[in-house]
Amino acid sequence: MKLTFFLIAFFLVLLRVYFSWAGYAGHNTRNNGNVLIKGDNFIEEIHWSGKVRLSDDEKSITDITPGGYLKFRENDQTFKAESNLQGEIAYSLYDGHENLILDDSGKRFIAGVLQKMIARGLYSDGRAERIAQKGGNQALLTEIPHMEMDGASYQYVDLLFKSDSMTEAEQVALLKQISQMENGKKEEYLERFTQAQLKDSIVGSYWLAAVKDIFPDGNKKDLLTRYVGQVADSTGLANNRFDSVMAAAGQIGSDGEREDFYHILIDSVKKTDGEWISLIRAGAAMENEGDKSDLLVRIAKKMPTDDSVKAEYKTAARTIRDDAGYGRVMRAIE
Repeated sequence: MKLTFFLIAFFLVLLRVYFSWAGYAGHNTRNNGNVLIKGDNFIEEIHWSGKVRLSDDEKSITDITPGGYLKFRENDQTFKAESNLQGEIAYSLYDGHENLILDDSGKRFIAGVLQKMIARGLYSDGRAERIAQKGGNQALLTEIPHMEMDGASYQYVDLLFKSDSMTEAEQVALLKQISQMENGKKEEYLERFTQAQLKDSIVGSYWLAAVKDIFPDGNKKDLLTRYVGQVADSTGLANNRFDSVMAAAGQIGSDGEREDFYHILIDSVKKTDGEWISLIRAGAAMENEGDKSDLLVRIAKKMPTDDSVKAEYKTAARTIRDDAGYGRVMRAIE
């Protein structure tokens, strides 16, 4: 069942990528290129030649290289800005209903088209730095959701990680954005959170929530292992973090990978009786009988001898259907 869910999720990711970039064409440079984006009843085209410079507020075009052009189409809407040999720009604007002139409506239409191009990653050189200079971390965070392609947002995220002044709220906002990214980039960014940031209980909880969706299972296990190694101290995982870690570990689909991580928790983290019980219950929920038996035996060697923990252990042992396995697990606490 878990494999089925994984395959469905993977297919949906591929589908999203396909409909976002299907038909992408052309060898693009800063001064020449073509972009074609297709989806269900949707088409968008961008073509440019020559250097295009935008106004400081990014709502209009300041100049285009003489002989250059910028063209845009979204379904029935079209935009064309062409520069003659003297650098004078002529516009052709159609909003899907009528041709527009350069009045307020026409200027708003141009501003909207330029914002769509920026969302696709065009005119990005130095943009993140300019936004940070004007509005700091919050301005960068505000901009990220406007980037409709994952790659278009990376420069903003990278600049945030270089900042030494991100507040707890800003780190949480960044994690919310990272959690929506494609798997590989999401994992890369999660690895960039520092020990000090992960030790914050609120930031850590959002970080763990983002880890739940990482695949393959080995990568998810490695991230959780990194978290435990950086956050656990001589008292264990404080402030209910153990429960959050267990919830994320429960999303590891492979019993083998999950068992490996549970072994790390057994050996490296001090636990309360309640946390031992949580670990025992997680072991009892494992589908593979051999993995379950191995884990419970390992737990028996380290767990406290309190009656409540022993009672939970015996309950878990009774979930083993194989008589030999059950006997082995019960002998471990004798």
